[in-house]
Amino acid sequence: MRSSFFNSCDYDREYDSTDFAEYFGTLVGNGVFADPAKGMQVYFKSGMQVGIRAGACYINGYAGYSDGTDTVTLGYGGTSVYRYDAIVARLDLAENARNITITKIIGNDASSLANAAKPAPVRSGTKYDIVLAYIAVGAGVSSISSAVIEDTRQNAAVCGIVSGLVNNIDTTGLFAQYNAQWELLKAGCA
Repeated sequence: MRSSFFNSCDYDREYDSTDFAEYFGTLVGNGVFADPAKGMQVYFKSGMQVGIRAGACYINGYAGYSDGTDTVTLGYGGTSVYRYDAIVARLDLAENARNITITKIIGNDASSLANAAKPAPVRSGTKYDIVLAYIAVGAGVSSISSAVIEDTRQNAAVCGIVSGLVNNIDTTGLFAQYNAQWELLKAGCA
């Protein structure tokens, strides 16, 4: 068993960022912070560019902050192919990175948007993504619009809103115990 966060005596207790991230990761869920409501929202800027609004995110015990200046440029649509791209906040724990950045994942080409698969977030090795938005890139497009941006910040499967340790408490067992005690009390009184 491991334990943590005790005072050090002659440097016998040393902790690093992974120890703190592991601890805080048990208390706070992954996602974007709900305040402000548009925090980390992907929006259309111009042409093939999208911006990310100011806000904060939390991934596996690490925090990321966008000041609202992040911009991502998408690739043009192929002449007869369609795809979905994902805009993600990526935690990268590789030694040469150790940060959270905004990046894109380019989807695979398909014959129609109905056949195009949305790219999965990277969640292996040193990388862990939360998807802020999916963007539909049509055939031959050289400019997108707000209408093709699917906001996924509320989707807990790919992003979600940051939550604390106690979202809800399952009281089923507790109420079963209360009910059993109540039934014993009633039987004793009868």
